[in-house]
Amino acid sequence: MTIQFNDRVFRGKIELEITNVDGSGLFDPAALGFKVISRCSACWRGYVATYAILDHMLFLSRLWCVGLPDDLAQSAKAGDGPKFLGVAAIPESPCYSYNGLHVPMKFSGSLVLTTGLLREHDISIGFRPAWIYESVHEVHFDVGRLVSDHDRSSEAAKTRAKMIDEKRHPSACPSELAIGAEVTVQKLAKGLNLPVFLVSAELLGRNIWVRHETKVDFATASLICERFGVTPRKAPEKQWWQLW
Repeated sequence: MTIQFNDRVFRGKIELEITNVDGSGLFDPAALGFKVISRCSACWRGYVATYAILDHMLFLSRLWCVGLPDDLAQSAKAGDGPKFLGVAAIPESPCYSYNGLHVPMKFSGSLVLTTGLLREHDISIGFRPAWIYESVHEVHFDVGRLVSDHDRSSEAAKTRAKMIDEKRHPSACPSELAIGAEVTVQKLAKGLNLPVFLVSAELLGRNIWVRHETKVDFATASLICERFGVTPRKAPEKQWWQLW
């Protein structure tokens, strides 16, 4: 397992990496019946998406590192591969790309956009987190329209300092952890006193592709707990009178 490619966003001529997604409406090959497989160790998802913000609207502009199944790859080599919205696949051995797209995205939610990778704090596996970048912005969209932009660079710097201190003086994992039927990767990492990227890497090592906001079930979370010597137990479900 290696470092995984993050999706990208262009704002003008500046290319930014998406390090966190909280929302829905981005490119989803499964929802479109678009079959992809992994053909690159740095791209277990089977594709990387590049977006662009133009006139405050979000567009899909390119798909790259696209892994096509064997039958579709053979067709693509012969110049008769699957098209995406009328755009033909361009060979980029061993993968393919779809260039020149201009697809409006009806994304609603927030994206964390980063630039200025601090190599001295880089990781070696999984998706790069926001705190290892110098510039961090949280942008919000409503049905594809950019509605706000917040500079989170100072918060990222504080997290970075905390992570550096954690490496020097590591916190012990708890002896046990209560988990519900589902838990996000971010909350699981917090409960284990571990960096999110480390938990993500463990899941990726089990061929489970995740982001910070991805939810995993109790069985999967239990495997991660046990990997770090933590005993998982089921959190009691709230009764109806506790929900009010």
